[in-house]
Amino acid sequence: MHQMGFIQACFKPAALALTLTLSGTGAAADSLSGTWTAIIPGAFPHQTYTWHFMPDGKYSEDGQNSETRRPVQQTLHGHWRRQGYHLALVQDDIPYRFEGTVSDDFYFGILYLDGRAFSRFCAMKGAEPPIDCSLS
Repeated sequence: MHQMGFIQACFKPAALALTLTLSGTGAAADSLSGTWTAIIPGAFPHQTYTWHFMPDGKYSEDGQNSETRRPVQQTLHGHWRRQGYHLALVQDDIPYRFEGTVSDDFYFGILYLDGRAFSRFCAMKGAEPPIDCSLS
């Protein structure tokens, strides 16, 4: 698939909810603090993840089934970094990496597994997931 087709394919509606809880005192953490809810098409359908961000650049992740609320994993750990509008989340023990752009209350990008594009994702600040991941 050529790059433009891949990018367009990455911004269609999705079915996974992901809740991000970011905290901290630094400028990057302050602008991201609160709850973020995301959708991730194609990866881990029917699961919800809560990420707890620390100001030192570390985070923990808990996952649960969206319908039953039962855990789907043990707590995972990783680190995050923000440079301008770019936000990256990298897990310590599993080769997942979220690479995306933060613009106001919207965060969107690509989830990578072992360095390869795995799924698109997007998130909005608050408890409700985005309707879709279109850039319009």
